[in-house]
Amino acid sequence: MTLFNLMGLLSTLALALPIIFMGITRLGWYKCFPALMVYFLLLFSHNLTSLGFVPAAKEVISYQSLINKLLHAPLMLCFLTYFSQTAAYRKSILVILGVYLAFEAVVVLILGPSRNTNTVIMIPGLLIVLFLTTIFCIHYVKLTLVNPKALGKLLMIFSIFLAYGVYCFIYVYFFLIDTQFIQDSKLIYFLLTIISSIVLSIGLLVERSRVRHLEELHKTREELKALYGDGDTNTAIPFETAVFKFEKGKIY
Repeated sequence: MTLFNLMGLLSTLALALPIIFMGITRLGWYKCFPALMVYFLLLFSHNLTSLGFVPAAKEVISYQSLINKLLHAPLMLCFLTYFSQTAAYRKSILVILGVYLAFEAVVVLILGPSRNTNTVIMIPGLLIVLFLTTIFCIHYVKLTLVNPKALGKLLMIFSIFLAYGVYCFIYVYFFLIDTQFIQDSKLIYFLLTIISSIVLSIGLLVERSRVRHLEELHKTREELKALYGDGDTNTAIPFETAVFKFEKGKIY
């Protein structure tokens, strides 16, 4: 087995890690995480066919590649709403998502399924996601310094930031530069895919612990509400911490 094949196999296995962890922790069905689950399922399946681990016709691989490129940014934008600091910020991302979907539809109608279509739709998608992940990454680095409970989100957003930084690098080599080092750039892609997938998986485990704690707080609040009634919950529930209150408005 060559180094290229080995790295391709390892990166494919690494892409399976977030899928497995989201299934085990049940985060795959929590809030915006289904979008992340589908995102990694598409990447994982495309790696299996494009690298020859699962036999497939060239036409199937080509259409699979087009679907991945059409959906990668919308799925990631949907997941990024999980990191929004305010409801208004979340709505802004959803507006961007709607505009981008409309843009993709127009491009596909005009150019059809082709390499040019991939080139056109990938540019704004990569830049938008990279821009948003950069903002979120800076925010959660600062937040984690004062509130360690944000570590899970920091690890997840950092892994996405790292991955999309590499995607932009690969995009330049594959679509904008006629280079003889395409295989080397793919090796870099495989390596960073492994690293980002592992970091994301760790972030999922950390975040699941935090989500479980919030669910316990919510359950306790509902039980006390049933005992004391809605009118007394503001004063009678010592378990409704500032963290829980904050979750209902801003998401940290």
